[in-house]
Amino acid sequence: MLKRKMKKLLLLNLATLFINLSYSQSKTQVGFIIQLNGDTIHGEIENRSNIKNAEQCKFYSKNGSFTYNANEIKEYNISNQKYYISKSVKLPTETQKETYFLEFLVKGTANLYYLKRMHDEYFFIEKDSTFTILNNNESIVNEDDGSTYAKESKQYIGAMIYAFQDAPQLRNKIKNSEFYYKPLIKIVKEYNTSVCGIDDNCIEYKKDVEDKVYLEVLAGYNSQKLTLNSSSQSINSNNLTFGANFAFTPLKSHYVWNFISGIEFSNFNSSQNITDYTAIPNDFVSVEASFFRINIPIKVRYTLPLNRFRSFISAGINNSFIASNKSTMIIQRTQYTKYNKDTKLSTYQLFYSLEAGLKIPNQKNNYWITRLNYDIKNSNSFPAKSILDDSSENRIMFTLGYAFIL
Repeated sequence: MLKRKMKKLLLLNLATLFINLSYSQSKTQVGFIIQLNGDTIHGEIENRSNIKNAEQCKFYSKNGSFTYNANEIKEYNISNQKYYISKSVKLPTETQKETYFLEFLVKGTANLYYLKRMHDEYFFIEKDSTFTILNNNESIVNEDDGSTYAKESKQYIGAMIYAFQDAPQLRNKIKNSEFYYKPLIKIVKEYNTSVCGIDDNCIEYKKDVEDKVYLEVLAGYNSQKLTLNSSSQSINSNNLTFGANFAFTPLKSHYVWNFISGIEFSNFNSSQNITDYTAIPNDFVSVEASFFRINIPIKVRYTLPLNRFRSFISAGINNSFIASNKSTMIIQRTQYTKYNKDTKLSTYQLFYSLEAGLKIPNQKNNYWITRLNYDIKNSNSFPAKSILDDSSENRIMFTLGYAFIL
């Protein structure tokens, strides 16, 4: 009981550490600012919400920390993920022009920008020195029967058709487009290509909004420790492990978070004499444990985006399935009184999992990965089928691998 409580306490402390690290890490990321005189200064920038990023840039360099308003610098770039430029615009809710940091989505013959203000979102098309605002504000419609409903203005459709009237082939796509990053970026990109030529480089910048799924191919070392619940002695197994995981970003605005799932394989092969098995007094148990394990992890990963060598922490569960179980036990009191017994194992076992690791990106936007994983079995979730099944288990895995975009 004491060992089980200590393991639970350790798991709780590790989970608490994971949460604290996730929320206590600085939100600063590598980036640069361009001052009004055109000078570029590199440092770190706080990546906050779209609303706050539009109002101020919090910049850190070797000379100290600075907070810039939109009329104090020309532009800033956060880790090549978000690119903001200072612009004066007049919103429908304001009486005069105000200066904001607009997020640059497409830079080319026609530019596309984005601005978030409270509950309202705006896109802007800049073409031939003309600045066109796009919005899809909702209005409340009152029916004669007393019911009400919200109606979208769809203003952006007419405004885009007018702005891109020299590309009539885009008219139907504009009519069917949604008021969101991805479809609007696609249309502006197609416009730039159509007026400039497919083979010409007419787009200087385009915000990456494609969903990237990485395949992580892994191999490494697995150290497992199985302890019978009525004994202080453990059965240890050290084997190779290999597998592949998928990593994708469920929320584009929070790209430092990944959802991880896949499949991993390992063996358990070991034998041990258990001399203090209290469930059978005066007997000792000789165990030959041999089985194949298939793991399906489900985890959430947080990556610290502070430098080229990106460390990460993950937490979740490992669904473990037992196959090819050939485990046996000999229960013996003397050399004359003994009997052999096959030992069943639950087909499914649940592990809680924590890990830490490092990702090293390369020029192809893929990355090398190394990780250290700690798993502990949830022994109370399922009834034990045998002596060997009535056990606690933990394992440590060290793996290396390579990840590439699918």
